Formats: sequence, structure tokens, C-alpha cells
Amino acid sequence: MPENTPHLALQGFLVWMSLIVAIGPQNALVIRQGLLRRSVGAVIAVCIAGDVALVFGGTAGVGVLVDRAPVVLTVLRWVGVAFLLWFASTAVRDAVRPSGMTAGDGGTGAGAGDADG
Repeated sequence: MPENTPHLALQGFLVWMSLIVAIGPQNALVIRQGLLRRSVGAVIAVCIAGDVALVFGGTAGVGVLVDRAPVVLTVLRWVGVAFLLWFASTAVRDAVRPSGMTAGDGGTGAGAGDADG
């Protein structure tokens, strides 16, 4: 085993943790689902599986795969474009039709001042 392997492993782990700890869309989704108490286990499982797949894919040589089969890069690019368009459209939809959320309202958006909240 090379001499600097533990150092590189620690560095990789710290970079991975910095990506997970930063509050972003994925963490906001997990927090929201936790507050709503809806499919929390499934959401966490999918997020963990996605993170692990991306880390292993990145370290296992996606670059080599793309280098050997350039069509993979094109497919990945358009899948990414489709995802970003979907994500942007849901963000715009949520911005146009905002609904408040409190920990105890079950996700209905009903606040304390509402007749049925």
C-alpha cells in the first residue's frame, strides 16, 4: 500500500462530508420530509444511495468510461439537462404558489391564523 493512502482516504472523506453537511436542495428535502413525517426512511435511503453511487462512480473511473465511449458523455449531459429543467420548473412552481409550512400542520400550509388551521 502506498505511503500516502491514509492521507488521501482522509482527504476524500472530508471532502465528501463537506458536500453532505452543506445545506443544499437534498438536505432541504430531507428536512422538509422529516417535518412533514412523510416517507422519511425512503427519502433518506434514496439520498444515501445516490450519494454513494456518485462517489463510487466518480472514483471508479467515469472519466475512463467517457473516454472510451464518448456517447456516454452525451447521454449524461442530456440527463443532467432534463433534471435541471425539471428541478427549475418545480422551483418556479413553488415560488409562484408558495405555501407556508410549520412542523405541526401536516404539510397543509395552514397557519395559526387560518380558519381550519
